[in-house]
Amino acid sequence: KEIAGNITPAIATTNAIISGAMVLEAVKVLEGRLGDCRAIMKNREPSGRKRYILIPSNLDLPNRACTVCSGGTVSLKLNVEKTTFNFFLTRILKQELGLNEPLVDTGANFFECLSNFETEADKVAMEKRLKLPLTDPSIGISDQMILSIEDETQGNTSMKVLIVHSEELDPEGERPYEVSHKAEAAAPNGDQQGGAEPSGDTGAAEDDDDDIEIMD
Repeated sequence: KEIAGNITPAIATTNAIISGAMVLEAVKVLEGRLGDCRAIMKNREPSGRKRYILIPSNLDLPNRACTVCSGGTVSLKLNVEKTTFNFFLTRILKQELGLNEPLVDTGANFFECLSNFETEADKVAMEKRLKLPLTDPSIGISDQMILSIEDETQGNTSMKVLIVHSEELDPEGERPYEVSHKAEAAAPNGDQQGGAEPSGDTGAAEDDDDDIEIMD
């Protein structure tokens, strides 16, 4: 009881602080002030001249090499005749591109690569399809085709994937595929990524109107 009596107020206080900080940032998003949004770190105890306990810093720019972050286009070079749909789904879309439950649209076919299927028939059909090469008519992925891929589990992430066939690549060899990214993202403040990256210096906290101070 003595331990719980100390823990409960600590949890309630921490939750209140974090919830307040989240609301302040959410208001900025609702007002369209994305450039003013901050990542907030909490000190163990007040520090600095103004005794700050919450230290805001600028958001990081989307990673140019990450298609999920950038929402850009991917050029995927592979052997479409030897690569199976299972390799394409598991090794490339999930492991390489970081998708969870990709929805693949080839133009002629549409595949929902979900963890749980609505019917047993859908599950059986997908298990059979996983063993087939990408060029199989039931899949229909070929050279120079542009795929539209989405992932609703990651905030409706979407991307374009350009398929480039190469006889030199082998899914069972040392070079199973090659991926190159073409990012098209903008910085959080609306500027293009070619601009200067924001500083993560927490010293900017003293000049931020949205800073949170602990008052005696």
